Amino acid sequence: MLKILLSILPVVVVLTGGGAAYISTLDFNSYKGAIQEEVRRRPVRDLVIAGDIGP
Repeated sequence: MLKILLSILPVVVVLTGGGAAYISTLDFNSYKGAIQEEVRRRPVRDLVIAGDIGP
């Protein structure tokens, strides 16, 4: 049981690190217009995103 856990743990660590690296390279500001347009399509909703999105 311990061998199985120790063999799965590195895979989980690598996938988590890869996911974090991918997310850190995304430019969330490029999605601002799409987010605002999608919210604007809904009845009685308006959204303004002022400033940058991200960390």
